[in-house]
Amino acid sequence: MKQSRIGLGVVTMLSIFVVVCMCVLVLFSADKVYQIHEQTNRTYAYKKAYYEAEIKAHALIEENKTDFLVHVKEKTYLKVKVKDGKIITFKTIVKGES
Repeated sequence: MKQSRIGLGVVTMLSIFVVVCMCVLVLFSADKVYQIHEQTNRTYAYKKAYYEAEIKAHALIEENKTDFLVHVKEKTYLKVKVKDGKIITFKTIVKGES
């Protein structure tokens, strides 16, 4: 009886296939990590700009301003209305949107 054996070529081809698959998975993972990193940086920059605008708004409230906009970032503004020393409106608006 003749026994069939898996040759060295089949093992080599299977190993190469596994390595290529793992490299593709690494590339996809690295791309996803980069996207998450960029999104985190954008979120951080927006929050930082928002809190800086909030500090400016509170400074203007201390100067007895009653109705004003404070620029946050790009088309985003902080709308503030004060009446009798109390904040009536304190919200974020985007210019150009209804």
